[in-house]
Amino acid sequence: MKVSRIMRTCTAIVAVFGILMAGDGSDRASEQEKPVTVKSLITTVVEAKDEGQRKKAVEKLLKRDNTSIPLVIAALKTAKGKRAKEALVDVLSHKKDERTKKVLFEVLKDATFSPKAKELAVHGLSELIRVVNRSSVEPLKRIYKLQKSDRVKAKIKDLVAELEPLPEKDNKLAKDPSSAEIHKGLQGWARSHPDIMDVETRGKSVLGKPILLVKITNEKTSDENKSVVLFTSTHCGNEELGTTSLLHLTKWLLGKGEVVENIREKIVVLIMPCVNPDGWDAHRRTGRSYYSKRSKGYTALNVYGINIYDSKYLFG
Repeated sequence: MKVSRIMRTCTAIVAVFGILMAGDGSDRASEQEKPVTVKSLITTVVEAKDEGQRKKAVEKLLKRDNTSIPLVIAALKTAKGKRAKEALVDVLSHKKDERTKKVLFEVLKDATFSPKAKELAVHGLSELIRVVNRSSVEPLKRIYKLQKSDRVKAKIKDLVAELEPLPEKDNKLAKDPSSAEIHKGLQGWARSHPDIMDVETRGKSVLGKPILLVKITNEKTSDENKSVVLFTSTHCGNEELGTTSLLHLTKWLLGKGEVVENIREKIVVLIMPCVNPDGWDAHRRTGRSYYSKRSKGYTALNVYGINIYDSKYLFG
């Protein structure tokens, strides 16, 4: 009997400790009922009457990863309150996510957004250094004309200046050919040497300029057993020697002599003399090395043409 009573007492003590350690479950149930999700944070941003609560929700959204972006964009499209819209634009402007580009441009076009929201939108666009580039200059100029706030205008003007648009006139002292002159010259060589040279367009730049590929080989013999060599240049717009050297190489390969004839017989030589025609023309027109004022990205030479070396975008 004593053993039985002792066992019951021990069981009761263990049960009490279990309740004390685990609680009665009410707190856990409460947490399950109101989890802090992206949706709940967005709801707070949109519906909160207390600015302190809204600010805290914004801070938490900023700490979330970018999977929240689509939900924030969707909320912005339906939000009505001025403060709520400003807060949602604030979140998007600090995410550095390329999906925000379109909606931030729309904010600047929409007269229902406050000047503060528009200032935040300009900031957000300035952070998208890979996709907001010199091709964005003309759209930004059109948006500038729609603005009534001097502060918003000033910020757009600063952003346009950072993007460094092309000057209207070519530098008269520039000796290197423009991308259009390169295109015309290569086509002329191809017409003069149809049996050994061909030129084709393999893509287009941001401004729609052709990215050319030259093929040099003896077309009268099969390519099946030939080696293939590819030369590319001017990934950055100021690589003057690269493009001019490949043009000289092309001209040499079209010449006569045992060496070049042997090369054409055994090798298919592919030459892409200017991968970035936009950057090439920009450098040629300014007559100087084309480094951007947007020093945090160092992408001015790349972003206008092909953004293949945007290390900040890739590695943070």
